[in-house]
Amino acid sequence: MMAFPEEVVQAIKKHLPGFYAFLKSEEGKRWLEEREQRAKEFSGMLSKEALKKFTEADFMKIMEKLWANELWSNKQYPVERIFSSTKIEELRERLSDLLWSDKPFAQRYNEFMRNVKGMGPAQLTEILAFVNPAEYGIWNRRSRDALKILGFERIIPVNKYYISGDEYEHVNSY
Repeated sequence: MMAFPEEVVQAIKKHLPGFYAFLKSEEGKRWLEEREQRAKEFSGMLSKEALKKFTEADFMKIMEKLWANELWSNKQYPVERIFSSTKIEELRERLSDLLWSDKPFAQRYNEFMRNVKGMGPAQLTEILAFVNPAEYGIWNRRSRDALKILGFERIIPVNKYYISGDEYEHVNSY
């Protein structure tokens, strides 16, 4: 893990009391419970063993729960977009490779993004974060806005939506 610049440390210290207060609120408790439930569900459905039998219905269940897909009233649309160019067998293989392969992470991430059309970094990183929250963060508009507030724009590409595996790995090193 890389050290934060001092100005980032100060910004984090400034915002922590508000975050702790949020976590103690009813809304914060629901939010945390929802995160924990999704992490448990996603890590179970996307375990090395479970992926061997992973179905289109399983993928639909995951995609329906992603915050990245909240704006879609038709939750099937993002799934159909992905399956228009990727068969479930390939998706299963790509997810298994991304999550469980010994290849360098940046390579796995780039291969997934290159080969699974229709899935953006907000969706993919949310899945990664729920499967392994200790290693991966969510890369979406809200997280990038928060990183800007905390002063990270000098050290990570907070203005980019599409980031490479190397860039995402760098972001997660903090």
